Amino acid sequence: MEVTAVVECLRSLSAQHRSADLFQLTSTGLFIMDLGSRHGTFADEQRLRPREWRCVFDGETISFGGPKMIKINGSMIPNPWAFCVRLRSENDPPQPALGTWQSTPERRNACFVSPSQRAASLPAAAATPASSGTGRASFLRASPELSTAGGLGSPFEDLLAVPHVLNPCGHSHCGLCLAEWFKATPEGSRPRCPTCRAECTATPGPSSLAIQHVLARPRAGQTPRSSILSYVGVTSVSVDYTPAGSAARCERCGQVLPEHSLRIGAATLSAHGGAIAGAHRKLYHRDCAPESVWAAAREGGILNLSRVSRADQAALRQRLGGAVGDAPST
Repeated sequence: MEVTAVVECLRSLSAQHRSADLFQLTSTGLFIMDLGSRHGTFADEQRLRPREWRCVFDGETISFGGPKMIKINGSMIPNPWAFCVRLRSENDPPQPALGTWQSTPERRNACFVSPSQRAASLPAAAATPASSGTGRASFLRASPELSTAGGLGSPFEDLLAVPHVLNPCGHSHCGLCLAEWFKATPEGSRPRCPTCRAECTATPGPSSLAIQHVLARPRAGQTPRSSILSYVGVTSVSVDYTPAGSAARCERCGQVLPEHSLRIGAATLSAHGGAIAGAHRKLYHRDCAPESVWAAAREGGILNLSRVSRADQAALRQRLGGAVGDAPST
């Protein structure tokens, strides 16, 4: 894993928590600077001094917005934005993470695995605790020299490699891969989704965390199932893209379709300069969608075809047996 990719992902995590931090990695350790965040950034339970570099050594903990334990509604709970730093070589055995998210075959959503559970799942030789580094922390006023030596270990890799959801299109990609992809974004431009090229309006977040945060809202119980997850248009853009420079017409009635009705994920055609290069896609007005689409939707309990979750879309395509979304390229 490239150091630059790891540092970019750390910045992404900081942005998700509305924290303002800088990160640099050298051969001697990870350096972090708090740029004046509201709730602070903590290293080994000590709040960082604003605008001063802090060296975080192997075994120490970085936490955003508070120490490792925070008080919520009168109860002390572990800070979900606390991460243990492991600086190791490629030959070192894996270390137990502070906590991580894992997917299980029995559950559709990812679940949180505690440090003790994760440590118990590792071989005895691999679970040797690292030194805490207590007392070795130092404050540096000068910017450390960026180096490619060293690397971040388990907790960062575990979280950053899980699927991250892009906003607003809802497509999911590996967090580390997104960091590499975003590096190619021209200066002054917003990054785009690798799948649909929609402009990203917010920092991507881990899918399991994003869903959990939505479900925790007070009104979540009143929210329809299809609006909790990311929306993907099924009948608005039912099959493939239109060739660049050509008008998009409904396959059934032949009328030119307005740009705002052509949905690719949650991005409109106008976001792509008015036309999209690529294979031909069959397009329909919502009311012109083939009856087979409506029948399959009713069988699957999908009541609103204009707001279909990613999971429901996959089930709908399976019911249709390739009738939607699998037109041959031209």
